[in-house]
Amino acid sequence: MRFYAIADLHLTVKTPRCRIDKYSDTQFEKLNWIFNVVNQSREKCLVIAGDIFDRASEPYHVVKKFISLLKNYPLIKIYCVAGQHDQRFHTQGLDNTPLGIMEEFNVTILKKKNINGIDFIGESWGEKPTNTNGDILVTHKMIIEDVPLFEQQENYISAKNILRDSGFKIIISGDNHLPFACKTKNKLLINCGSVMRSSKNQRNHTPFLWQVETDGKFLKIPIPIRRKVFNVSLEEEGQEQETNKNLDDFITYVSRNENQPNFQQVLKNIIQNNPLTDEVENKINTIMETV
Repeated sequence: MRFYAIADLHLTVKTPRCRIDKYSDTQFEKLNWIFNVVNQSREKCLVIAGDIFDRASEPYHVVKKFISLLKNYPLIKIYCVAGQHDQRFHTQGLDNTPLGIMEEFNVTILKKKNINGIDFIGESWGEKPTNTNGDILVTHKMIIEDVPLFEQQENYISAKNILRDSGFKIIISGDNHLPFACKTKNKLLINCGSVMRSSKNQRNHTPFLWQVETDGKFLKIPIPIRRKVFNVSLEEEGQEQETNKNLDDFITYVSRNENQPNFQQVLKNIIQNNPLTDEVENKINTIMETV
């Protein structure tokens, strides 16, 4: 069986500071190109390893645009897992989210699905798969090729280690925006990488649509990119990056210390048990997305 795989689309209404094109239009041009390739295959099967949307609060017209595009390709079957950006406040659950709505439009959130005799197991962000053995695992977690992406990076697993310990023949992963493939004697891991280039350090990034055969063969197909879409004169926002790093370090510290409260769960309880204005809810959502 042949299927196609991508991850980390981060569909959004927002234009990154470094981009000078109509970013929203560019996103859907790429998605249309991907759908067109998949639609020409026999199985017409597309797997998305999380973070389809950049925020759980993306406006309705972004969702509507995605639905309109799907209607042009009614035969394509999309199977996906949820990334942290798909989930409101980065906690598990898809109620009142764009991805939750997409379940009504030919998009299947993977748990376990037999497709043409092949078992696909889904592991959304923050989940553990109910099955630890099978044909194909689709997961959203930080998997690196060999070395950490930045100094003092934590909460990751190497591709070779997960292949060694896993009972799956093929793993399709998202979250790490750098694409790579890792193959052992009888197992394959494909980290799809991001579809879009949303920061200046991705100027030389090539996004791929991965064509995967269930016998372990694969082909990475470059997704066409627009040239001259970055404002290279902009300085990096060092202060904002440092703030983000401090927030990230704090949440990482809280999450890995058993004697500390679960920050995300505490926040979720506050939201559920207290009526919030839209302004307060938006601020909380923005903070969680920043982290």
